[in-house]
Amino acid sequence: MALEEGTPVYAGDRQVGKVSTVVADLSKDIFSGVAFRSHFMGPQRFAQADLIDGMSATAVRLRCSPEEAEKLEPYEG
Repeated sequence: MALEEGTPVYAGDRQVGKVSTVVADLSKDIFSGVAFRSHFMGPQRFAQADLIDGMSATAVRLRCSPEEAEKLEPYEG
């Protein structure tokens, strides 16, 4: 499955942003997580792989509340 930029990110029942970067080392087949933005010019937030409850081509679901998602560490990639 290829996760694309712009895929919606949900925490609980609320969309908290859209994927801006998939963080992975493809040469070692290691997935670290995703960076997402809640709005166009907002800061990127990083959701580590262990915080991701599920992924599909149409959505990323986080294992946290929307409030917790808004407080995730910034991603400087």
